[in-house]
Amino acid sequence: MKRLKRLLRRKRKNSGFTLVELVVSCGLLGILIVGVTAFIGPVLRSAAENEKNVRATLLTQTIDEFVSRSTRDSYYVAVFTDAKRSDAYDGGDIAKNENIKAMKDFVDKNKEIYELKCFSYSWAEDTQSHEYKYMLMTEKFKNASTALENNPAPVFEYCFYDGLFPQITVEPIMVKKGSADSSDEGSDSGSGSKNEVAAALKTTYTVYTKQDMKNEEFIGVGYTEFCNVRVDSDDNKTMKFKFYGVTPMDSGEDHPTTFIYYVARRPNRFDVTSSSSTT
Repeated sequence: MKRLKRLLRRKRKNSGFTLVELVVSCGLLGILIVGVTAFIGPVLRSAAENEKNVRATLLTQTIDEFVSRSTRDSYYVAVFTDAKRSDAYDGGDIAKNENIKAMKDFVDKNKEIYELKCFSYSWAEDTQSHEYKYMLMTEKFKNASTALENNPAPVFEYCFYDGLFPQITVEPIMVKKGSADSSDEGSDSGSGSKNEVAAALKTTYTVYTKQDMKNEEFIGVGYTEFCNVRVDSDDNKTMKFKFYGVTPMDSGEDHPTTFIYYVARRPNRFDVTSSSSTT
């Protein structure tokens, strides 16, 4: 019995880790954690970069698709780049523009069928992050005039732009005169054939990840063809409908506005019924 007690007492004395064993175990554990962290860190950074790139791509595609679908069936289109917002208000150069007045006169004579609309790419404050960035805005006209109100509304929720800062530029597409198929983005090709503005726009989207717009994340290009304005369109055999082209306003501002004015057909009960019946 005494011998058994001595053995138990000796076992209790020898149980547990020594200080040296504990220090060595902690060192090995630290080396293991550093190795795992060194492996996971680049993976997490790569995943974050890929996520931003995917979001930038989707932002570009969504804006382009929305504007294209909204304007491609227009009957008149006029685009103003490098503009001040005040240009589109009462007394502004855009509000007094003869092409915009012609579009408004056409709408006034056909109020039951057509309406004048406007999109803008405007530098505005994101009310969630309090950062300024370009956003797609829908504009309202003041008292049924050609002047815009000073309260544009973003087409998409502010969270749509979280962490992304798009730069959007619009330019006309040139085609060789008398050719409906061959296109050339630019001026005369030098071959003796003159180019003319096509009823289409090229829009370039450059998306950045910082407000200083120095960290380029994605570049996308979209094309919008105004089907009803084309020369070979069944609706435009008499050249009644027009694309007035792109007019630079030379505002000199660091963050100018782009306005897209267009005349669209009003939705009516027949359109709603026919569209619902096909779904």
